[in-house]
Amino acid sequence: PLPNIPNFQPDFPSSPPSVSTVGSTVWAGIRANGTILQEIPTDQFNLGGFNGGGGFSHFFDMPSYQKNAVSHYLNVVNDVNMAPSSYFNASKRGYPDVSMNGAWYIIAADNDYMNGSDFTYEFGTSASSPAFAGFIAVINDYLISHGQPPLGFLNPLLYQLGANYSDAFIDPSGSVNNRCNPQYCCMYGFGSAPGWDAVTGLGSPNFTSILRHLNINLSNSTATSTSSGTTSTTSTENSTSQLI
Repeated sequence: PLPNIPNFQPDFPSSPPSVSTVGSTVWAGIRANGTILQEIPTDQFNLGGFNGGGGFSHFFDMPSYQKNAVSHYLNVVNDVNMAPSSYFNASKRGYPDVSMNGAWYIIAADNDYMNGSDFTYEFGTSASSPAFAGFIAVINDYLISHGQPPLGFLNPLLYQLGANYSDAFIDPSGSVNNRCNPQYCCMYGFGSAPGWDAVTGLGSPNFTSILRHLNINLSNSTATSTSSGTTSTTSTENSTSQLI
């Protein structure tokens, strides 16, 4: 960061490119058949009631696989409260990478902690991050059961899927700026936009579409879809990470 110039302080460990960073959305209605009516970015003022976070690192360079997506975002974002360029370093790693629903998860909890209740609701990227880890675990289970290696480091594959297949991710609808938290609103934040943005990343993964596209890649022996290595996911609002 530059001295004496207002700028955002990015999260850690959400900002390193070595992790898959997960933002959050909220389902704004579900149809009678169980399908989602609308998925929107979480915001302090909508059904989520919280901000998912996002932005740019001060220290970690932007990886090459992310450059086109971020460049598109900075060219198309149209938000009256979008941060001035002096508030962040657009040449550094942007986050989150993806998002998932981060609201209204029912969890079991200790009675003493929950004042006698066995169940409560969980919100935030602390919920969406492990949900995404579970999503990848299911895909890995499918791949292994079909004689294929599990997914390794995810990020290059995620951006490849986002660039090549319009149905790989659900782009949350609605215009949201992540400038507010429960205590106050800042003057500026990052606005949402079509495609990757610093609010929800590439969007929410579409399981059936991604699985279908992975099968296409696997049948064509595309090495990038089954790269070796270990991926960890991290939320944009705390430092908890889950190894996949």
